[in-house]
Amino acid sequence: MKLDLSSFVCFLVFFKVEAQHSQSYKNYVDAFILKDSIMINDTFSNGFPKEAGKKLIYVYDDYVYEFFAGSFVQYDKKGRVITDSQFDDYGNYLSYKYFDTEGNLLESIDVKSIDTNAKTVDEFMANSFKETKVLATKKVYRYSYKRCEYYLRKVGMIENFKKVGHWKFYDEEGMLEKEKSF
Repeated sequence: MKLDLSSFVCFLVFFKVEAQHSQSYKNYVDAFILKDSIMINDTFSNGFPKEAGKKLIYVYDDYVYEFFAGSFVQYDKKGRVITDSQFDDYGNYLSYKYFDTEGNLLESIDVKSIDTNAKTVDEFMANSFKETKVLATKKVYRYSYKRCEYYLRKVGMIENFKKVGHWKFYDEEGMLEKEKSF
């Protein structure tokens, strides 16, 4: 049975290149056996690139899992970069950047740590989203019509896609506008 978990795991966690995997997380992924890799170089019908990257194929307990690994870039139909992501070898984001059609950065996420509460590998695989805790820094940029440029609007930590901790909001001039705790 071939099970494509890449799309599930892609939305599961965000990492930064120096993100710290907990020892418990490392213990679970060490159970996977690397079998193959697939290069992705899809194009639109007009010849422009659609997405580029690679997937690693692992086997665990009679199941096959595919995970994005390394650099993965998605493009629009005119060949412009829309997302630029870095993944670890198990499909977890290390970093994620989202751009508008002019190449301006709109959002970035950099993961600081990942951990799991699962007690067994089977429990981890059966419900990895529920059992995984991911801590990341998120930055959101906004366009200033007054200054005719993009600026950092807000920055803070997220845990499993939810705002946590102390967030800072900035005005168009880069001055701290407000702070909020979640």
